[in-house]
Amino acid sequence: MKIMKQLVLRIFLGIGFLSFAQVGIGTTTPDASSILELSSTTGGLLLPRMTMVQMNAIPNPAEGLVIYCTDCTPKGVYVYNGSDYILISGSGIVVPSVSLICGNTSITGTILDGQAVSGANITIPYLEGNGASYSQVTYNSTGVTGLTATLSSGVLANGAGNLILSITGVPSGVGTANFVIDGGISSTACTIAVAVSSTNTFSDVLSTTGKVWMDRNLGATQVATSSTDIAAYGDMYQWGRAEDGHEKRNSGTTSITATSSNPGHGDFIISSTDIIGFNWTNFSGEDNLWQGVNGINNPCPSGYRLPTEAEWNNEMQSFAEQNSNGAMNSPLKLSATGYRWNNDGQILGAGTHAMYWSSTINNSITSFDRAYGLVFLNNGVTAIIPRNRSTGGAVRCIKN
Repeated sequence: MKIMKQLVLRIFLGIGFLSFAQVGIGTTTPDASSILELSSTTGGLLLPRMTMVQMNAIPNPAEGLVIYCTDCTPKGVYVYNGSDYILISGSGIVVPSVSLICGNTSITGTILDGQAVSGANITIPYLEGNGASYSQVTYNSTGVTGLTATLSSGVLANGAGNLILSITGVPSGVGTANFVIDGGISSTACTIAVAVSSTNTFSDVLSTTGKVWMDRNLGATQVATSSTDIAAYGDMYQWGRAEDGHEKRNSGTTSITATSSNPGHGDFIISSTDIIGFNWTNFSGEDNLWQGVNGINNPCPSGYRLPTEAEWNNEMQSFAEQNSNGAMNSPLKLSATGYRWNNDGQILGAGTHAMYWSSTINNSITSFDRAYGLVFLNNGVTAIIPRNRSTGGAVRCIKN
C-alpha cells in the first residue's frame, strides 16, 4: 500500500511539472518558446497517415488538426483551417473531394457536325461533397475531336450536388465524342460519350428508273442548281470509310495506312503506291465496308445505302445527254463535284468532273483494291469505271 501511494504522488508531481515547463524528447534543453521539442539525427515525427477519403470522413475536425494525406494531389501534410484542409507547404491548395455518380450523367443540347457548339452541357451528379473550392478544368474530346468540355471554378456542396461542364468547339465529324472527366476532385473518372449528329437534311426524289434517292449528296447543303453549284458538291469519301471527318474537303492528310474499318482519326489517308492496292486500309474485311444498309461503315442515313454499279448504270442510261449537262438535268441533279486524288489529297476537277461511288468492288487487277464509280465530264464522257479506293468521291444514297 505504501508503494502505491508513492507511485500516485510521483504521477501528480509529474503532471504539475509538465504544466509549468517545456518537454524535450532527445534534448534536455527544449526551447523556451515550445511546449514540446523533439530532437533527433536518426528519426522523425510520424503523423497520422490516411487517404483523402479517410481524412474527409473525420467527424467535426478541430481547427489546427494535422494529417499526412497519402493520396491527395499533391501528397503532403494538411491542416484543417476551420473549413477546409490546406497543404501546410504554404501553397494554400484546397483539397476538394466528391464521389461522382457516372451512371446518372445527363447531356443537354444538340451537337452538329461542322458547326460551332452552343448551349450544350454535361451534368454529372455527385455525393460526399466536402464544401471545398475547386479550380477550372478543361477536357478535350477523343473519337470525334475538336470539342472541349469545361468545368468552371466553383465550390462543392456539402453532400450531394452536380458538376456542370459546358461543351464548346467545332466537331471534326459525325459520331461519338468521348470525354474522360474526373473534375480534378475525384479518384474515379467518368467516361462520357457525346453524340455528334449530321447536318444533312434531305428529301426523297424519284428517278426515271423508278428508284428513290436522296435529293442531294452527303455533306451538301442544298439541291444542285447547276453543275458548278459549290453548295451542292458535298463531301469526298474514301471508299468504305465511315463519316469520321476525313470526308471534309479540307481535312488533313496522313500516309499511315489503317489496319481496320476505323482508323481512329479524321485525316484523309493518301496512298501513292500500290503496296496495299491504293487503299486506305488493309485488313481481311475491307470488301464489306459499304455493302448494303448493314455495311460496316455505311455512311448513309437509316434506310439508305450506296447504290450498286448496276443501279448507277441504269441511271446513266436514262440521261438525255451523256455528259455533265445530262447528269444535272436528270431528276437526281448531279453536280460536277470533282474528286480527291489519292496520291496527295488534292481536290481535282471541281466544276468540270465528277466521281460518285457505288458499293460494288472491283478486284480484277490482283494488286489493286478498287470499286466502281459513276464518272462524268463536261465534254461528253460518262462511264462506270473502277477507281482506287483511297480516292475521294461523292456519295449519293439510294433508298433500300
